[in-house]
Amino acid sequence: VPSWKDPDGDGCAEYANFKWCTSTGGFGVGWHEEWGNFGGAPNAAKACCYCGGGAGVAATSGAGGIEAPTATGSVRTPQQAIRPASTGLGGGAANAAGGERFTWNKCKCKKKWEMEGVGKCTDSCCNLDDDAFGEWCMVADESCEEADWGYCKPKGLEATACQNSPAGWVDAEGDNCGDYGMGAYCTAAGDYGSGWNKSWGTFAIFANQGHTAITACCNCGGGIDASDQCKDKADWKDKDGDACATYSNSAWCDITGGYGVGWHEEWGKFADAANKGMSAVEACCACGGGDYSTVPRPEGDGSQVRSRSTLLGCECKKDWLDEITGMPCHDYCCSPDD
Repeated sequence: VPSWKDPDGDGCAEYANFKWCTSTGGFGVGWHEEWGNFGGAPNAAKACCYCGGGAGVAATSGAGGIEAPTATGSVRTPQQAIRPASTGLGGGAANAAGGERFTWNKCKCKKKWEMEGVGKCTDSCCNLDDDAFGEWCMVADESCEEADWGYCKPKGLEATACQNSPAGWVDAEGDNCGDYGMGAYCTAAGDYGSGWNKSWGTFAIFANQGHTAITACCNCGGGIDASDQCKDKADWKDKDGDACATYSNSAWCDITGGYGVGWHEEWGKFADAANKGMSAVEACCACGGGDYSTVPRPEGDGSQVRSRSTLLGCECKKDWLDEITGMPCHDYCCSPDD
């Protein structure tokens, strides 16, 4: 809605850039519950395209919408957003419509399903809640997934021990692969993610060093296969009998040692399944471990940087203590309550 602002003077651009809302009109990751409900009549959910409302007119600069990107001014601030989405996956084609679909754990998706309070899906895999990790489904056999849902594996996409290339790549505005992942700007299949706003244009606009994120970043479907430069620890299996190949093929981990889209938090931590004094993070190349021969061990995809900021651009403390759990954090951003 042209010239719309809420009672505090914030317009649709602020709601989009700071992720205060979702495309379904809900509260986004940047919104604090202490702020209450969306204000205004109409409120952002009715007035803003990004929040699921709007007047059906393309936003233009100065019209109360999201400004188009320019070569010098970033509309994607602040850079840090949501959570790391790097899956350590190599390239692949975008999802094809129709046909049977499966999760990363090779479990068949239900063709039609519904989740109360979220919505209905009629084509196996949907992203009804704008999940940063992409499409998911309710599974036909819960004993297969060990859960009633799972993230969908894009057709034709295979997991690899991927490494970003060129090393240290950033786009034309200085955003690195970690920023693309944490902002959900892209998907592992090389598509635009739920955090990418159409008004920014294409990935190509932000190309640098002859690359865009979908050619340079593992979490965007690019990067290079580093498996020929690393060897998994010989004969290692976790305490449940799962080998490095399973961790890689099922996307249980990523190249930085983080949890992949195939891992369910209900399963606990990698360390819980350690064997022979090692977890997958130490034993498996695809999980950031193993034995590297000719290249340095890959660094995190922006998950550890010199400083971190909230969605509102506020600088995070490097060392802090969670008063509720009593757990300390010494690297800016942590999740003490998992």
